[in-house]
Formats: sequence, C-alpha cells, structure tokens
Amino acid sequence: MNKTVALTGSRVAWALAASAALVTLIAVPRPAYAAPVTFNMAAVLYAADGDPPAGNLAGWINYDVETGVVSAARLWVLLVGADSPFELTDVDPDADVISAKEEKPIIIRGSVDGESSNKDHKNDVSMLFPVPPSPSGPSVNFSGAFFDAYQDATAAYSLRGTATLAVPEPATWALLGVGLCAVGWTRRHERRS
Repeated sequence: MNKTVALTGSRVAWALAASAALVTLIAVPRPAYAAPVTFNMAAVLYAADGDPPAGNLAGWINYDVETGVVSAARLWVLLVGADSPFELTDVDPDADVISAKEEKPIIIRGSVDGESSNKDHKNDVSMLFPVPPSPSGPSVNFSGAFFDAYQDATAAYSLRGTATLAVPEPATWALLGVGLCAVGWTRRHERRS
C-alpha cells in the first residue's frame, strides 16, 4: 500500500522554517567567533635534537580570534623522572598576542612555592604559532621552548605540539540537530502508518 503525504498548512510552514534556519547557519559568514575560543594543547619536550622525549606539555589557552590576544591559559609540564607536573597559568602581558603579521611567541609563566618537591621552581613556556589558530583551521602546529629555573640552575627544552579547537563549530551542531529532527519525524511518521 503506497501512501502519499501532502504538505499542508503547518507542515509547509515547519519545512520552510527548518530550511531557512539551516541555510542561515551554513551561509552566515564566520565573524560569530569574536568571543574567545578554547584550544587544547599537547606537546612533547626535547632536551636536544635527536634525544628521546624529555617530557610532555598539556593544557589549554583561551584565545580571541579577532584580536589575537591570549586571555587565559593553564598548562602542565611533566618532565621525565619528575614527581609532579609544573603548572603554568600566568600569561605575559607583553607577549600575549598571536599574530600572522609578525612571528612573535606568546609566553606563559608559572612559579611553584610552598611545600612540594617542585618548591622554588620558576618556569616559562614560549610558543610560536606559524599560523594563528582559528575556527576555520581547527588544528595548528606550534613550536617553542620550556625553561625551568631552580635556584642557580637553568634547564631549557625545545617543544613541538598541536593546538586543537575544543568546541565544535555551529555548522556541526546544526547538522546534528537536523539529523535528530529527521529521525524524530521519521519515527513519528512510522507510528501513524
């Protein structure tokens, strides 16, 4: 038995509204990303080229796509053989802009005081992005250096890693929503038959 379903009244209005919403979400230009976005970071540290990895870096940065300013960061560096990771959260106000015009690294600092095995360590991470991260390119490689100063001794490590956008784009959410609506409409239609 073949049934045809005619689009009448509210069905036509619903179909037109859904189509218009989908076209709007997909066709609107991308300045909707003016607010800061979060990028997850992961990198491997090396003492010298050709040496085995000396540690790992992980964490996140909040980054404003329009201005290039890094407003907040939280990075952890764990060196091979260390008891606990170093936490770096202070964004240097003189080195907080990721720019495509000039290759200047951003700097994030940390210091550990108090009762721990890392007491009195002063740390800096400088990261250089050849291309600023953006929602249109949700993953970007970076390089840089990690410096650890403890009393009179200083250690330097090079690092290479990737920054990845932490939140899906609106088009991804729109596609998910359209798919869920289609499944719901199909299930509802099957119950009526």
